[in-house]
Amino acid sequence: MFVHKNQLEHLLKPEHYTSERFFQKELDHIFLPGWHLVAGMGELSKPGSFVTAELFGTPIIVSNFDGKLSAFMNVCSHRHCLINSDRKGQLKQFKCQYHGWEYKADGSTGKIPEANCFRPFDRENAKLKRFPLATCGELVFISLAEDPPSLRDYLGDCFDEIAGRFSGPSQFNMSWDYEYGTNWKVPVENTLEAYHIPQLHPTSFLGVYPGEDYSTHTLEESHTRLEYNIREYWLVYRLLRRGVLLLGGKLTNTYIHHHIHPNFVVIFVDLHAYAFSYVPVTSGTSKVRLITYSFRGKKRNPISWITWLISKYFGKRSVLQIALEDAAIFSDQQRGLESSPHPGCIGTLEERLYFFQKFVLDQCGESPE
Repeated sequence: MFVHKNQLEHLLKPEHYTSERFFQKELDHIFLPGWHLVAGMGELSKPGSFVTAELFGTPIIVSNFDGKLSAFMNVCSHRHCLINSDRKGQLKQFKCQYHGWEYKADGSTGKIPEANCFRPFDRENAKLKRFPLATCGELVFISLAEDPPSLRDYLGDCFDEIAGRFSGPSQFNMSWDYEYGTNWKVPVENTLEAYHIPQLHPTSFLGVYPGEDYSTHTLEESHTRLEYNIREYWLVYRLLRRGVLLLGGKLTNTYIHHHIHPNFVVIFVDLHAYAFSYVPVTSGTSKVRLITYSFRGKKRNPISWITWLISKYFGKRSVLQIALEDAAIFSDQQRGLESSPHPGCIGTLEERLYFFQKFVLDQCGESPE
């Protein structure tokens, strides 16, 4: 059941999605102090493996050297070039692509071509800038803050649930990055409501949004949660049930959608776990990083192996199909926001948006007009 029985005020105005002034407030008060998803351990499991990312204009490289994860600014201390521009890969050490300066696992300089040209050399100040790194299960997060809260405190009460679903009997499936021509709040708000399903997802969701009698909303200042009993969709329920039994799992029949303010979303069904991080780039552009894990279970036989491969394939295909169907509307949404004279409104089916918008305003020190 929904908590509210009447429509709610749309707290954010169109200028909150387009204003450079407000965008800078969001960066300063919401994003720079927090934690941000950058990878799954499946991408960093091999010695020397690395991933790169860019957060709020800061290039990052995360690596696994000597079995230890580290995050550094992806900028050479010599002449400021990106050390590596590949999305991911495997290296014996960091080596700048421009002049070949090498860096050790702790970020200190290693081999420097024609090193005698740089005497006297200040090795301490030539170290790569390091960033705080923490994990929740096999999800890897970094912070740009010098002294951030613990990741456990940041993720709150759902830390253990997330850790359990992105580790153990579930294994890394894929990561995916996509850029949107819209403010970061547009895709976040899209994932918080099902009202758009009949229009945007006529086949992928069978064109029907979850019924209120099968849904439960939890609304808190720092997060909101949807729990949905998928028995309403009998065909989906039967397919998931069969897959869980063949893999030796526990059937819950539940779809869980958890939004941890401001921009981290996890979705759980019995066979899959999805993590989304929506990252602002400019006031009118954003990107998403998606990491998926699929339930492998404990059974080891040909049938369970085939079941897992099929499950991974459809788990990947379905989430990408839905994500791309959503993305197709975002640029038009942004264009409308740039011109809209309307205050907007929020229906009871969309009530999670109200709590998200209130969080954004509160953190930025502003009040609804």
